[in-house]
Amino acid sequence: MRRKSSAAGAADGEPSIARPQAREAIIRQWTATGADAYVPDPGALIREARERAGLTRTELAKRARMSPSAVARYETGQSSPTIDTAQRCVDACGFELRVDLVHVSPQRQAAADAAFARNVEDRLRTNDAFTALAAQLRNG
Repeated sequence: MRRKSSAAGAADGEPSIARPQAREAIIRQWTATGADAYVPDPGALIREARERAGLTRTELAKRARMSPSAVARYETGQSSPTIDTAQRCVDACGFELRVDLVHVSPQRQAAADAAFARNVEDRLRTNDAFTALAAQLRNG
């Protein structure tokens, strides 16, 4: 999850997000998904389907009837495709995109409720701590 640093945030080492609505959306996504859930980035799905199919961005663009620059924007996260566009790209690669809804477990719902009871800044600090821990584990 990328976060922008403001000039003040960068100076004191604390990253911040420009809009409160964006911060709340990040917290909702992070808390609602939980640590064991996987919420794929649509652009990453498009890139994975293209690479598995052995296609270039230009070849995928022709098959999906869009520009190569649009494919690049989706894959790099500069633009977010609609579900229909992601489906069209995945279909053009010869794969099927499935979206499934499942009930949230009571434990996950309780964790989400507890997290939403805390203020946004506290939730962001917790997220930063988990991100730092993951980086430490990844780097050994």
